[in-house]
Amino acid sequence: MKELVYISTSCLRGGRDLFKTLEKYVESGIKNIELGSSHLYTPNIEKKVSEFQNSNKVKFVVHNYFPPREDNLILNLASPNENIREKSIDHAKTALDLCETLGSRFYAIHAGFILDPDKGFKFSGTPLPYERSYEIFISSLREIIPYAEEKGVNFAVENNTSSSTQAGFVGDYLLMQKPDEFETMFRELNEFNEFGVLLDVGHLNVASKWYKFNKEIFINTLYDHILGLHLHENDGNADTHQNIRKDSWFLEKIVRKKAGKVPMTLESGNLSIKEILESKKILESYLK
Repeated sequence: MKELVYISTSCLRGGRDLFKTLEKYVESGIKNIELGSSHLYTPNIEKKVSEFQNSNKVKFVVHNYFPPREDNLILNLASPNENIREKSIDHAKTALDLCETLGSRFYAIHAGFILDPDKGFKFSGTPLPYERSYEIFISSLREIIPYAEEKGVNFAVENNTSSSTQAGFVGDYLLMQKPDEFETMFRELNEFNEFGVLLDVGHLNVASKWYKFNKEIFINTLYDHILGLHLHENDGNADTHQNIRKDSWFLEKIVRKKAGKVPMTLESGNLSIKEILESKKILESYLK
């Protein structure tokens, strides 16, 4: 089955209310939708999303913080706090349950941090050594991946970014930004088949600039492990989630090669419906 272009619910300007966003998408002819990470907590949201899907014949993939939590937990699969780590694992399993309900075969979660940030994504305190944080992260993945396999869902880790407009440079607190980290992860977890990378090209662009590595080498090194794409633009300094362009660097480097083979999601932010549809058209031209 040919994979499709999805539009994240995080794309729409002012789209914090999930169901208003979904209604606008369906009214505009958008039927392949990623349930994104920027929505308000809603009781019984899993049931409501399933009902919306059945009523509107849409196709969903689930991402990271979805379904939104009442406690606003910042997920961290490498957390030194065992309570936060366990809650993060439980959240991933809840998301995988939802994937099964919705018939979605793909779920990705952000890689971990060596220290738990505050709600403004600021880091303070003494972090664990990188090696210990990495061990915790791998142990968390070993709990999630078999569960994903039971559910028939391809599970992926998204590469982290190094700098955001919200928090500034935070790269030294984040795991899984550089190609060698992913190569090590896949060696450690080589017994699992349905596990890979959600390649976020915006995050890659930022990390490659801050850590001075070649984006194409990253892509080529991990090509066979790439199970999905997150697509948006920035200038390399921070993860600003700008809209894609017809000449965006990643269109020829990875989109053309993976089009139709993996789910590709537009994840630019603060867009109008018109801008979303224009970007959707650019991406869908690579499916032909």
